[in-house]
Amino acid sequence: MRLEAIEALRDGREQGLTGHERLIASYVRQVISGTVTDESYAALAKEIGDRAAVEYTIFVAFLLMTLRLHQAFDVPALTADEVDQMLGDFRAGRRKMPDARHRFG
Repeated sequence: MRLEAIEALRDGREQGLTGHERLIASYVRQVISGTVTDESYAALAKEIGDRAAVEYTIFVAFLLMTLRLHQAFDVPALTADEVDQMLGDFRAGRRKMPDARHRFG
């Protein structure tokens, strides 16, 4: 995802997302809440392909499990200031954003 999309999601500005990013954000929320619909899964599969949709769903579920385990074992979450610093580092070029376009189109 673009840095601008991450910032828009963090700030609650859905209008700052592209159609693809809105699809992904909505789908992730559905996986997390256990409310994935046939329509949303079909839209994701159409966008990124059948295999990628399966792999992405597994990845999101794995991340959710990891977060829940961190919560269960009191692993400290990043503070808002730490997230701001990380995003600032990306914005300033001190950190490089990963490029996954070769994986998901």
